Amino acid sequence: MKNDICSQLLTLISIYYLFLDLNLLRLNLFIGLLIQIIEKIKTIIQYLPYFRIMILDIFCFHYHYV
Repeated sequence: MKNDICSQLLTLISIYYLFLDLNLLRLNLFIGLLIQIIEKIKTIIQYLPYFRIMILDIFCFHYHYV
C-alpha cells in the first residue's frame, strides 16, 4: 500500500515536470512568434516612406497627364 502511494506520487511529480516543460516550450514558441512579428512590423515601417513616395508618384503622374 505504501509503495503504491509512493509510486503514484512519483508519477504525479514526473507528469508535473513534463507538463511544466510543455508549457515552457509553448511560452518560448509564443515569445519567438511575437519577436518575429515585431521584426516584420519594424521592417514594414522602415519601408513605409518608400511606399508613400511611390504612391504619391503614381497619383501625381496620373493627375499631371490627365
